[in-house]
Amino acid sequence: MVKLGVYSQAFFEVALEKNAVDQYQKEATFVLSVLNENPDLIQLLLHPKVSVEQKFNLLKELFEDKVAGDFLGLFNTILAKRREVALTGILHGFLEAVQEFKTITTAKVFTPITLNKEQQEKLKEKLRGVLKKQVQLEIVIEPKLVAGLKIIADGAVIDTSFTKQMAEIRNNMHKEVINAT
Repeated sequence: MVKLGVYSQAFFEVALEKNAVDQYQKEATFVLSVLNENPDLIQLLLHPKVSVEQKFNLLKELFEDKVAGDFLGLFNTILAKRREVALTGILHGFLEAVQEFKTITTAKVFTPITLNKEQQEKLKEKLRGVLKKQVQLEIVIEPKLVAGLKIIADGAVIDTSFTKQMAEIRNNMHKEVINAT
């Protein structure tokens, strides 16, 4: 797993040197979306009987006109080192480095209902004030919460859900019963 960090960091440094962080961020997101939408492509890249050259030629054909040449260099290095299984992890690591560089954090928001754009913007604004960072929201619909929100960002958890509040009431009542006896 250490290699994922090394490749991601090295690729991030290339993006910085070339003043192309935004461009590479968009292109890495594009490559990941293509890989995620095509599980057969992943299987082909992981297949042991497909040569490194064939794998590289496939990636080159798919992405040569759509991403910077440094991506082809990254693909070539990953394939030559037989790290195909780590490709998506390396790209995710690169995107995490970009987010950290831009002081962007992702807040995972669990909510029982869909939040409209205005609600999302208000939430991002409040989180931006608390976290002192730009915030991207990852919304997860969780009907079991009944009401309220549960937010996970930068290792912190904010839970204002009805489910959490009911659990706290139940625990407090249990403590009172024990203390009363």
